[in-house]
Amino acid sequence: MRFWSIVVLACLAFGCSSPEPPMPPAAATYETRGVVERLAARNDPTMLILHEAIPDFVGIDGKASTMESMSMPFEVAGGVSTAGVKVGSKVAFTFEVRWEAGPPLLITKLKILPDDAELDVA
Repeated sequence: MRFWSIVVLACLAFGCSSPEPPMPPAAATYETRGVVERLAARNDPTMLILHEAIPDFVGIDGKASTMESMSMPFEVAGGVSTAGVKVGSKVAFTFEVRWEAGPPLLITKLKILPDDAELDVA
């Protein structure tokens, strides 16, 4: 009985959750710029960004074409700082695409641009 008490206490102290499975490799990685329209929140980890056109974007069908400027939800990867980002911030960012599993659009780098940066967004 004492052994199980120690195990339970250890689980409470250090956590007994199983590790998350590794994320599958990205199908593609893109760099673009845009304007933040909605910040990620505790109950919604996605940030809505109106981004510039992305030439040679490869869709789920495997075909490359230009993705026009549009608002899209992007999840922010752990470890990527969003400090100082607010609605209306102009940002440059790198994101990964995963069609099979995990967040389909994952921001892996994010940089705030100057307020006077000119963006080509619709």
